[in-house]
Amino acid sequence: MADGEFRRRREQAARAFVARRGGLGMSQGDVARRAGLVPRTVQYFEAGRWPNPATLARLERAVGWPSGEIQRLADPPRPDIDPQLWDRVSELSVTEKRRMILWLEAELADRGPRGDSSARRREG
Repeated sequence: MADGEFRRRREQAARAFVARRGGLGMSQGDVARRAGLVPRTVQYFEAGRWPNPATLARLERAVGWPSGEIQRLADPPRPDIDPQLWDRVSELSVTEKRRMILWLEAELADRGPRGDSSARRREG
């Protein structure tokens, strides 16, 4: 992901947090107190400064979000694929993932733009 896109997605996550906080009728100070943080940390986060994972977890708890929600909002969207497949892919090494990508690209090129095997059948 390019730096601009990376920054944009984090800003989007921070805006979602501000909306959640506002929907709960909480001020930055309220969130800071509930999270055990100083108000400036909440201000910095909402202004686009990304805190460490422990601070993100405190912010999530303060507004009643599940653990990892802020990072999920900041991450690129994931295609709708079986969660077990995602788990399996996450276990692969970088080298194995690169090999998998090359294999998938070759499969797609071999099968044509629709992803069906009709292109292969016509050729052979």
